[in-house]
Amino acid sequence: MKISLQKITKVFFKAGKNAQEVKAVDDFDLEIPNGQLIGLLGPSGCGKSTTLNMLCGLEEPTSGKILFEDQDVTALPPELRGVGMVFQNYALYPHLSVKKNILFPLENLKGKAALSKKEMEKRMMEAAKLVQITDLLERKPKELSGGQQQRVAIARALVKMPNVLLLDEPLSNLDARLRLQTREEIRKIQRATKITTIFVTHDQEEAMSICDQIVVMKDGKIQQAGKPQDVYDDPSNLFVAKFLGNPPINVFAAAIKDGKLYFGQQMVMDGYDDLILPFAQGVTMC
Repeated sequence: MKISLQKITKVFFKAGKNAQEVKAVDDFDLEIPNGQLIGLLGPSGCGKSTTLNMLCGLEEPTSGKILFEDQDVTALPPELRGVGMVFQNYALYPHLSVKKNILFPLENLKGKAALSKKEMEKRMMEAAKLVQITDLLERKPKELSGGQQQRVAIARALVKMPNVLLLDEPLSNLDARLRLQTREEIRKIQRATKITTIFVTHDQEEAMSICDQIVVMKDGKIQQAGKPQDVYDDPSNLFVAKFLGNPPINVFAAAIKDGKLYFGQQMVMDGYDDLILPFAQGVTMC
């Protein structure tokens, strides 16, 4: 499913003596192609989770529109959007078995959408097989490892056959080795299902390794969007250049005088008028 976010802005209001507006997402404009895995990438507080919550319907934009294909879903409640959400803390029901956790979204379908018990069991098994947890169906969440709980959360989101899959920092609670394994599994599942997927993370290595496109954010604004390698090779500003890459890029203060580039008192390049600076004026990189 193609997703269009058109000039989305979200403002939160802080009450009290020092009442003020906080703009969490600012004029966010993006089109997400059908069937791709898109990474929303940026530091904590940049607005990526708020953007995901607006896509899901948990938050309503202050202004702007959200379109799924040609349908305006901006004011549509979450249960009518056809999305599957995987939360950072998994949000599994501790008193239910793995099987019951996966079945839960189907058991709550009403009216024409309601399924027979046989159909629900079939969908549950298909989702469990996809994430390779068919041998864990009778266990409770407390009997599972972090990686296994993550798979259950993904299966619960997929069992509804959503048009859109939303992943809110799903790997942050896992150890380093398990994060590496699980992110590859997420990529395999996305390729197998071809569901349009939006993956929120602050880890640039995760985003660069599995996403078709990344969207780098800062202070609620899109800094750059594109294929991971393109963004890495040709950053649009200093923030993107410093945020991507490990180890980080070196940054040097410089000055341009009479078409010459100086580091301190030393001239290091002539004919600088012919060059194009993609970064802030007075700063360059090596």
